[in-house]
Amino acid sequence: MTRDREGEGVTSRHRARGGARLRVAAFALFSGLLFGLSGCHEEEVGALRVGTNVWPGYEPLYLARGLNYLGHRVRLVEYASATQVMRAFRNGAIDAAALTLDESLQLIDHGQNVEVVLVMDQAPAAGSIVTHGKRASVAALKGGRVGVEGTAHEGYLLARALDQAGLSVDDVHIVPLTAEEHERAFIEGRVDAVVTVEPERGRLLELGAVPVWNSAEIPDPMPGLMVVRSEALPRYRHHLKTLLDGWFRAVRYLHEYPDDAAERMQRRLRVPLETMPGLLQTAVYPDRNENLRLLDDTDSPLHRAAGTVAGHMTAYRLMVREGATGVRLNAALLKDMRP
Repeated sequence: MTRDREGEGVTSRHRARGGARLRVAAFALFSGLLFGLSGCHEEEVGALRVGTNVWPGYEPLYLARGLNYLGHRVRLVEYASATQVMRAFRNGAIDAAALTLDESLQLIDHGQNVEVVLVMDQAPAAGSIVTHGKRASVAALKGGRVGVEGTAHEGYLLARALDQAGLSVDDVHIVPLTAEEHERAFIEGRVDAVVTVEPERGRLLELGAVPVWNSAEIPDPMPGLMVVRSEALPRYRHHLKTLLDGWFRAVRYLHEYPDDAAERMQRRLRVPLETMPGLLQTAVYPDRNENLRLLDDTDSPLHRAAGTVAGHMTAYRLMVREGATGVRLNAALLKDMRP
């Protein structure tokens, strides 16, 4: 009897140990599956793709990347022109973009659902018209050839300048040019004037171009904005917080270490280092508090500006469906950030 009881005790202990092993194995398997699913989710989300073209108003993004403020969550995708950025957004190649107010309205007019999460640049004079000098005013451009990236910001600026001079786009010959084509077209004399922004404007002035108009002559604000596809906002919420935090950190770095920041930014802008102080003065980067004021959906100056700009764009036939009269503002991400 004693042996039988001892045998039963040994068997019970073996069964208990076996059950414990099974429970541990099951827990390990469950944890592995859970970790794997979590890893797959992270891999699915990937990096937030942000499209930009070269412009001083957007440059702190690249300063942030160079300083490793964006980490692996944000991927900056560089395009040669704003037209290419807008096309990439419409095609779904990117989910966020740095664009001017009028370019953002064009995206909305093409049926894109976008929201503004950051005002990047408030510079009043972001564009110019420069000529060879023979045509010393906008009015003198009548019958002339004007190089312009017609579907983006420069097309809007040309329409406004011509309107102020009593002309219309039908009074000039439009020569479609992307930003990288401005310099060659000007040198070869294929155009009498070019509508341009920095840094191309500075290069053209070095070649002898004469400025005859700049966008400070129109009263409507035309800020540079960070816009995000509405459907992508929940998916990339943490990524966007990283993006905004990196942006403001880079702007602070620019103010605290201007010489080092200028040297870092000069490499990508491809301009002489000594011209950087003047170039950076063409951009005005609003801080977080100013952004909160601008993105206040109840009483935002951006709403008023968008309505005015949309009216002009409709009159200049820069709208397709005439449906984009405003922009959606989203200050939630900024409010979640620490002051």
